[in-house]
Amino acid sequence: MKAMSLVFTLSMVDIFAQAKLLASLHGDYLLTFAIAAGVYWGICVAFQALFRGAERVLSAPRSSPSRSDASLGSRSASSNLPTSHPRSRT
Repeated sequence: MKAMSLVFTLSMVDIFAQAKLLASLHGDYLLTFAIAAGVYWGICVAFQALFRGAERVLSAPRSSPSRSDASLGSRSASSNLPTSHPRSRT
């Protein structure tokens, strides 16, 4: 994870260094840096979506309820009891 963060930091510096060079050629710094920020933002959103999809695919499947749990319905009798924290005595 730290390596990915370093890669993104270096790529951001590279994107903005290229934007600075391009802006120095035509003099419109605001537009050039706004476009560079948009490009960087787009890259981040794309990678976020990619990693979110990978996390969904690679996450452990949830276990299905056992037969005895299914006969009780979605809630068991013990789950109807009120729950409170042991320290919260009023």
